[in-house]
Amino acid sequence: MKTILSIVLIFCTIYFSAQVSHVFSIGRDTYSITFSKNDNNYDFNVFSEKDKNNKTSFTLPKLDIVTFKNVIYDHLKSLQPSTPLPKDDEKVDKAINEVFYTVAANIETIDDLNYAPIAGTITINNRVNLYRDKLDRVFLGLIPQSSSKKITCLSFEIKKAQIVFQDGFIHDVIIDGEIIEDTTNNNDSLSVDTKEFVGAKLRFTNYYGIGFSSKMNVRKLMNTYLYTNQKQNIDKKFSKPENSKYSLFDLDEMSISLGEVIQFYDYQNGVYTTDYSPANQKILLKGGESITLYKDKTYKILEAKVFSDFLGFNSDKPNGLIQIEVDKQFNFNTTRYQFLWYKLRMGIGYLEYLKLNGGITKIEDTNRFLIPDMQDETATSYSGEQILVNKRYTTPIDVLNHQTWHIGANANIFLIDMPTLKSQLHGNIGFRFAQTKVQDSIRKLNSDLTINSKVKEYNLPYWQFYPEIILHILPETRYGFYATWRQKYFYSMTDNIEYAGLQNQLTGNRRENISKWINEFELLGYLYLNQEKQNGKLFIRWRLDSERGYSKNNFTQFQVGYAFYILGRGKQK
Repeated sequence: MKTILSIVLIFCTIYFSAQVSHVFSIGRDTYSITFSKNDNNYDFNVFSEKDKNNKTSFTLPKLDIVTFKNVIYDHLKSLQPSTPLPKDDEKVDKAINEVFYTVAANIETIDDLNYAPIAGTITINNRVNLYRDKLDRVFLGLIPQSSSKKITCLSFEIKKAQIVFQDGFIHDVIIDGEIIEDTTNNNDSLSVDTKEFVGAKLRFTNYYGIGFSSKMNVRKLMNTYLYTNQKQNIDKKFSKPENSKYSLFDLDEMSISLGEVIQFYDYQNGVYTTDYSPANQKILLKGGESITLYKDKTYKILEAKVFSDFLGFNSDKPNGLIQIEVDKQFNFNTTRYQFLWYKLRMGIGYLEYLKLNGGITKIEDTNRFLIPDMQDETATSYSGEQILVNKRYTTPIDVLNHQTWHIGANANIFLIDMPTLKSQLHGNIGFRFAQTKVQDSIRKLNSDLTINSKVKEYNLPYWQFYPEIILHILPETRYGFYATWRQKYFYSMTDNIEYAGLQNQLTGNRRENISKWINEFELLGYLYLNQEKQNGKLFIRWRLDSERGYSKNNFTQFQVGYAFYILGRGKQK
């Protein structure tokens, strides 16, 4: 039964995040109306509450009260109401007026939630210079330092430009075109007849994500190069001054400047605006064309995850049956530098983002409280009376397993972008403040040596500090995978409970050593339900927390859930 209720809750969340109904009554009949704004049209669905299959739909090109009243009146009659609906009846007219003004008010809210400010206008050049990229030296054996020399006799005509913007970066760029003769400069430094290369078709791409969110990022585009990826109609080799040969795919490559490809990015400023990147999207332009880019719509600002822990279905497990998480990432430094050389080119950045997060990890009452191990000792007070000293023991693992809510942040230290390996490696540090509900028993010794016991409930606050390493595998838009390792340090903010080694169930003895360091391993796979809009995401997550040095003290989570935009219902009402 718990399994069914959990699955129903998740799918209700999926449905209602996209649609909300307004209920109204006319006479003895009750109706529901759902409405949405798609581009410049308004879509409506009306159905009877008695029979949900008895429904009707209509679309209006504009929203005015006269047209709305005439159309909805005809559609209400088609639902065969139990009482007549005279068109000139005052009560019918009043009810339809209330429906219209409710729709109009909510449409205004929908417009607010769908507001997307302009990020800027991007223009693609018709023609760019060609460069010969030459390796000068490799610093520390890892970081290449190269120089780009202009090929004065040739230039490149852009036929098609595909650019993918993602999280403040140009994640992927493909430039297709062909080599043309540059008649503006006849000083040919190459010892071949360059006319033989005219008409050769080339494709240029990037090797790693390129920052596109700050003024400095835009300024550095001129020094950012794209390299040959494919070629047609060209088998010749250029000759270097040293008389050694090289082709377009050798260590000395042909390249173009991304700052020349993007002729101009007319970004828009605003109050408190320091991030000029557009929303995640792909654009396709021809040479010489322009397009206006927009930021994310308001309803996409916050994303929440609702999921169920399958292990929580076991009544003996304290895992939260239904859990909710919210997070938001803010970009900081979006500049990346070339790391390694040639086919192993990667991009490395530092202090790229800060991610705030929070969550409710325990909603239901079952196993809601942590019940610590109780051990009472008899002692003599200063007045000579016999008293009980209440000692309570638990482990950090048990506290985390009963966690009720948390809030915290992760700060990026470094990020290695490896498109060749279809992955990214993140190195972060983070902290969380959390609470666990505790149910204790306060015991006192009476004068007749009997024990008086009283239940006491309280919150146990604590911090977690950790480094984390994340491997993000992203093969394509529809799905991806995360593998995460965290080394968490547990710091309690109360002395109500002592932390001791796990107790042996047979002997009652505790391990002498207790570690407050916790190893956490996490595997998470996700699947976008809407590939184009990337709104709505299914995922499966497995997580293992264990005490460092004693992995037998652990707990596991296996969760399935759904991620959605909190304000996503603003699109449709």
